[in-house]
Amino acid sequence: MDPEIKELVTNYKPDIVWADGSWVADDTYFDSTNFLAWLYNDSPVKDTVVVNDRWGKDTPGKHGGFYNMADRTNPKKLMEHKFENAMSMDRGSWGFRRDAELWNYLTTWDLIVELVQTVSCGGNILINIGPTADGVINLLFIERLTQFGDWLKVNGEAIYGSKPWTHQNDTITPDVYLKGSCIIVNITYDAKWDSLDKRPLPGWYDEAKVGIFIHWGVFSVPAFDSEWFCYTWAATKQKNVVDFMTKNYKPDFTYQDFGPQFTAELWDPAKWVELFKAAGAKYVVMTTKHHEGFTMWPSKHSWGWNAVDVGPKRDLV
Repeated sequence: MDPEIKELVTNYKPDIVWADGSWVADDTYFDSTNFLAWLYNDSPVKDTVVVNDRWGKDTPGKHGGFYNMADRTNPKKLMEHKFENAMSMDRGSWGFRRDAELWNYLTTWDLIVELVQTVSCGGNILINIGPTADGVINLLFIERLTQFGDWLKVNGEAIYGSKPWTHQNDTITPDVYLKGSCIIVNITYDAKWDSLDKRPLPGWYDEAKVGIFIHWGVFSVPAFDSEWFCYTWAATKQKNVVDFMTKNYKPDFTYQDFGPQFTAELWDPAKWVELFKAAGAKYVVMTTKHHEGFTMWPSKHSWGWNAVDVGPKRDLV
């Protein structure tokens, strides 16, 4: 995973590196601190990149640039540290699923309430959608994101760049002074959390407030149950998933056989950008690799199991 993530950062220069290693193993297993030290000191995005807190099962809510804690975190109280409420428009899945019912989807009103509560407590909101295997966004998602954006066009002044109200008492915080502007350069961060956690969060992220999350991949082909389809079928053998495969596919069918069916043939990235802009989003987080290892870019470390070698035959990142 280390060479893959460095390949992503070097080739695509993202503004956000969003990790989801909060339950598999601790940070030493992922060698997270060494990677972040490279990211902050030597990477091509060292001055602008932001990261979340899911760098091991011992890091959520403790280490990282902004905190996700758990999925759908809406604390409904003022938080001292910058956080992000990563939530999905589908209450039961992050990837597209054909078995969803209307009540599974958040309404426009639900989205607005989540936004206002989150921003007022000092957070950003990351709204997830799951496109289909051929690259289409559900019409219901389009409608509600557009309505959400219409609300932001009227009320955005109270959202973007805003700060939660706090009362500063200089007898409590005597070391807080207005001393003018300064530029600090050549700071080196050690591969230890007490050093990494001192890196200031780049200001653009705090001002953005609204982001779009995209869970898209081979799991969008079966589009059943959730984006964890490979795991719940092959590893945990979840009954409804096993029954689905038994009913619809031959006994020797494998998860890898879904790969060529992930075509993205109707995908129009310009339309996606137009929709996200209309929704008022200021950044986008794309799932570039999920649990089954398929990379959405032509990774030289994932030969034969990436979006250029299989399926779309194009670099989706």
